[in-house]
Amino acid sequence: MNHQAALTVINTMCGLPQNNRKFPGALPRALQRADIPLVKYSSSEVFREYALTHKADGERAFLVYSHDGEDGICALIHRDMSITPLTLISFKSAFLGTIFDVEIVKNERGALILIFDTLAVAGTAIHERAYHFRLDTARWFIRQHMCHGSEIQFETNDPPKYAHSNSGRDTTLKFATGPCSTIHLKMKHIFPAHYGGKLAEPSYSTDGYIWTCINSPYEFYNNDSLFCFKWKPPILLTIDFRVTTPDYTMKRVSFDGEQCKHSTDRGNFDLLVTHEGGESRFSAIEVHDDITSDSIYECRWDINKWILVKPRYDKKKPNHLNTVLHTIQCIEENVTLQELKDR
Repeated sequence: MNHQAALTVINTMCGLPQNNRKFPGALPRALQRADIPLVKYSSSEVFREYALTHKADGERAFLVYSHDGEDGICALIHRDMSITPLTLISFKSAFLGTIFDVEIVKNERGALILIFDTLAVAGTAIHERAYHFRLDTARWFIRQHMCHGSEIQFETNDPPKYAHSNSGRDTTLKFATGPCSTIHLKMKHIFPAHYGGKLAEPSYSTDGYIWTCINSPYEFYNNDSLFCFKWKPPILLTIDFRVTTPDYTMKRVSFDGEQCKHSTDRGNFDLLVTHEGGESRFSAIEVHDDITSDSIYECRWDINKWILVKPRYDKKKPNHLNTVLHTIQCIEENVTLQELKDR
């Protein structure tokens, strides 16, 4: 599957314009204190119940099944629209067009691909159906492969390579411990929200929770809806900035209020955000390690300065200013896990 073929499959099955070139995955909204009643209690006015799952500390992607003539094709489409081809024998109708929203994580057995949503299956788009239906469809798909259990192992002889990459990064699917040639596919554990703190800890690293309304359609791109929320411990709340050498001719974001203290000129690199159709200076950061300038880095706020967390090779653009300000408000509110568990 080449780059254009991947775009065509995603845009066609998701009902998006054929000239779309962006990863259209749904973006959960950072949970604020005012949102807690929504995810903890059912509303008598709006039938809005939520499913709850751990937020995996991994990489987001689409798992796509398509075909080239009579040949079935399976691949991971990453957030930067790069591609990892995979080999998986599936039932024939799957290759008519199937798209899963997944997270890729590392565990002791290799790479793990966790399905948590379905956009299309066997040539039928279902992204407008309710989330509980999309989950049931994913579970049905898994069962077609296995007589028992819920796990599929991809047959790969070598570490998979990206067929296309415009990110400039090493294109081997790998984690901190090295390449992964053993890749498992399974359904993510998803529970009713009232389970609360009773969720069993999974075998992979997590950094929070995600709530999704069980009656909602799939919302492409949107991170400002009431259908999907994410929560991370305040110390783990991060923002994806472009880190670049200072350019004092570049436009500086202007705002007032609480956000002012998170914007500083102290540092040897600029932090850029997406703003008004381009990118603008938001703040500065002091960095003494070797980094790749003009790249996207995940950063967290520590008392009075920004700190680099890790590079985001899977992203081409920094967070939008609205997302940055929303996240900063969450940092200031400091919602704790105990608040979410208390009833």
